[in-house]
Amino acid sequence: MTRGESSSIEPLLKVRYSLNRGGTFVSAGAMAEDAPISLVGAMSDNIRFLSLSWLMIAKSQKMADMVAMGRSDLSFF
Repeated sequence: MTRGESSSIEPLLKVRYSLNRGGTFVSAGAMAEDAPISLVGAMSDNIRFLSLSWLMIAKSQKMADMVAMGRSDLSFF
């Protein structure tokens, strides 16, 4: 499910509460507001949440600069 900056949180909640026990919720994208999801309910239903790790261009450039200067080693990737 992809969320845009101006999108409503309602479709996300419909998807979450339509999952069966042991289901996996996957979110790829930005949300315009916080998602009011009960962690206790998710744990009771054994629901897994997967999401992307966002990285802004400026932070990416800073990491690339650190690697170029020898201040960071990303060879394990």
